[in-house]
Amino acid sequence: MFTQAQRTRAKEVFLEYGPIPRLCIDFVKDPPELDDHLDNLRRAISRLTLDSLLSVVRMGENFDADLSHSIILVQRKDTNDLRAHTVEFISLPVKRLLKKQLMAVEQKERLRTYLLCAGAQDLRIVTSIVFESLVQLQLQEEITLTLVPMVNVPTPQMGNAKWESQPSSRVDAAYPPFRIQFKPTNVVEYDGSKLSGLQAGVFYVPTSSNESAFDSFILVDQVLYIFQFSIAASHEIKEGIAKLLSQPTLEAKLQGVEWRFVFVIPSGSTIVCPESNGAELKRFWARARLFTAEIDIYRRVQPQDVDIIPSGSRQTHSSPKQSAQKRKAQVVFPINEVTSSKARQPGPGRRKVLKTGE
Repeated sequence: MFTQAQRTRAKEVFLEYGPIPRLCIDFVKDPPELDDHLDNLRRAISRLTLDSLLSVVRMGENFDADLSHSIILVQRKDTNDLRAHTVEFISLPVKRLLKKQLMAVEQKERLRTYLLCAGAQDLRIVTSIVFESLVQLQLQEEITLTLVPMVNVPTPQMGNAKWESQPSSRVDAAYPPFRIQFKPTNVVEYDGSKLSGLQAGVFYVPTSSNESAFDSFILVDQVLYIFQFSIAASHEIKEGIAKLLSQPTLEAKLQGVEWRFVFVIPSGSTIVCPESNGAELKRFWARARLFTAEIDIYRRVQPQDVDIIPSGSRQTHSSPKQSAQKRKAQVVFPINEVTSSKARQPGPGRRKVLKTGE
C-alpha cells in the first residue's frame, strides 16, 4: 500500500515524466531507481539531434529504448487497428527540456527541419517543437510583433463561447491590429508553477510544471503579455495559468495591469480557443484579451540558403504584387543568424538566462 506521501509523489512523477506505471508506481517505491531514470532522461536529451528525432517519429515503435521510455509516447488510435498510432512527447515538462536542447541547434538546420516537416501530419510534433524553439529564442532577444485581436463567438449549442483568430488579410475594422516592440532586460527560467517574484521587463519561461498554460510571459508598461506558441488549429487554456497569476507574490504586482494572451502561430494559419467555464479560470476570462501574432518561417530563409527549402514546399513563388500584399498582411521578424549554444553565452550586450534562485 502507498502512503499519502507516496501517492502525492506518484502524481507528481506522472505529470512531470509521463503516464508510465513503472515510473509512477515502481520507481516511487524505489527512489534510487527513479534517480537512475532521470539520469538516463538527461543523457537521452543531451545527445538528441533533429535527425534522430525525425527518425524516432518516422519509425513509430521501432526506435531506441531510451527515447521510447523517456521522451516519446506511442498511443494507439484504435484498439482494432494495431498499425494506427500517434507519437507524442511523453509530457509537457519533457517537451520543454527537448525544446531547450534544440534551441542550441544551428538556425539553418532548424529551418531546414521545419520546412521539411511542415504540412506532414505524421511529423507535426517535430514541426511544433522546432517552430516553438525558433520563436522563443527570438522573443528572448527582441519582441517585435503585430497583435491581431481574436473575436469572441457565442456558441449557444455548446454552452461556452469560443475565441477565433482573424485572418491577417481580412481583419475586421472593429478589431484593428497594432504593433508591439521591445527588448527583454533579462531571461529567467523558473521551475514549477510557483514564482517568487515578478520584475517588469524580464522574460519569464516555465521549465517543468505540467500545469503551466503558456510558454512565456513578460510585464511591460503595465501590460502583461502571455505567449503561447502553437501550430494547432485549436488550443485550450489550462487552469494552471490562474494558479500562477493568483499567487500572493504576483497578485499585488498585477493590480491594474492589462492582461494580453497572445497565440504566436505560423503565417496563414488560424486558431480557435474554446472558453472554458472552469471556476479557476473565471477571473482570467474576465480580465484577459486574446490575440494572435503570425510568424512567416519561410521568409526567414536567406538567399544563400535557398537549397534548404524542400521541393514542393508551399509559397515557392509569388509575384511582386503578391509579395507586397503578403508583407503588409503578415507579421515577420528577423531570427538571429548566430544561434549556437556557444554563441549565446553571456558576453558584451548579451543577457544571461537565469534560473530562479540565482
